[in-house]
Amino acid sequence: MTRFSTPEEVFGPLSIQELKDNGRYLRLTEGYLPTAQVVFLDEIWKAGPAILNTLLTVVNEKTFKNGSDIEKVPMRLLVSASNELPDEDSGLEALYDRMLVRIFVNRIQNKQNFKSMLTVGTSEEAKIPEGLAITDDEYHQWQRELNDVKLSDDVFEKLYQLKTMLEAAAEEHRSTLSEADLYVSDRRWKKSVKLLKASAFFNGRDSVNPLDLLLLQDCLWNSPESLEIVRTVIKEFALNHAFDQQEVFQQIEEGKEQLADIQDEIEAEFAMPLSMEAGSGLLRKDVYQYDISNAKSYKVGAATDLVKLVLLQSNMSVSESEKGDSRWVYIAKDELSRAIKEGGVKSMAMLTKTPTFAA
Repeated sequence: MTRFSTPEEVFGPLSIQELKDNGRYLRLTEGYLPTAQVVFLDEIWKAGPAILNTLLTVVNEKTFKNGSDIEKVPMRLLVSASNELPDEDSGLEALYDRMLVRIFVNRIQNKQNFKSMLTVGTSEEAKIPEGLAITDDEYHQWQRELNDVKLSDDVFEKLYQLKTMLEAAAEEHRSTLSEADLYVSDRRWKKSVKLLKASAFFNGRDSVNPLDLLLLQDCLWNSPESLEIVRTVIKEFALNHAFDQQEVFQQIEEGKEQLADIQDEIEAEFAMPLSMEAGSGLLRKDVYQYDISNAKSYKVGAATDLVKLVLLQSNMSVSESEKGDSRWVYIAKDELSRAIKEGGVKSMAMLTKTPTFAA
C-alpha cells in the first residue's frame, strides 16, 4: 500500500462493459480481495481512506458492496504489516482495533537466525506438504466446534482479574501514556475470547484454561509503550494469580506451621535431655552431662565402640544420594561424651536443627 494506491488495485477494476451496457457500477472482483480466502496487505496504514473504509466493512461484516449487490467475502485470514502505527485522530482506530493479534517483530538479533535468513530460502519451502492443507470441510467443522468450547466461571474470574489489573496499570501510567494506549474495547475482549477458545480447541481441550490467557499479551496493547506495560502486567498475573498461586502459597505456609508443630512434639518427646552443672571458680564454665554408659556399641568398618544416633529432622549435611539411611549417624562414644560435656551436642542441635538421642 502507498498513499497513491487505488481501490482498483485491491478490490478489482471497474467493469467498463457493465457500465456501458447496463449503467451499473460493478467491479471485476475475481482474483482480488473480495474473493480471497487469505489476504496479506503490506504497509497497510499508508493506504488512503477509500481503501481503508471499504476494508473496515469487509473485516467487520465479511461482505463487499459491489454496485447494488452485496457479495459475501470468503476471507478467513487477514495479515497486515507496517513499519508504523496509525496516528492518533487519523480515523483509523476502528480498523486498528479489529487487528486482534499484534506481533512486534524486531530486527534479527541472533547470529544463527541471521545466517539462516541469508542462506535459506527455496521454492520448495513454500510448498505445503500433502495432507497439511486445510480443506473447506475441516475449516467449517472447526468453526462449529469452536463454539462448543467453554469459558468456565473460574477462568472468567481470572480473565476479569487480568482486566482489572490492566485498568489499574492504565490509571497508574495516566501521566505518561495517553488514554488510547491502554484502552481495550469490549469488542476486542470478545474477539480475544474466541482466540482463547481456539487455543484450547487446538490443544485438545473442551474448555479454556489459565494457560490460554497468556496469549493476550499479543492482543491488548496499542503502542510500543503500552506493549511493555501489558507484558509486565500479564507476567505478574501469570506468576502470582493465573494458577491460584496465592492460595497454594498459603497452603504451603500452613503446612510448614503444622510440620513445625509436629517437629516440636517429636523433639519434646525424644530429644536427648542434657542436665547441667554450674561451673565454679574464676573461669566459670557450665558442664553438661548425659549417661551413655548403657548405650549399645556398634562397629562400622575398622571403627569400634560407636554409638548409633537417630536424627529427628532431615540432615541436609548428609547426602541422600549416598548408600545407607541418612537418618542414622555413628559417632565414637568418647567423642560423644566430650561433646556432651562441653555442650557441643546442644550447640550442634541448635546450629543444624538436628536434635538427637542415643539409640
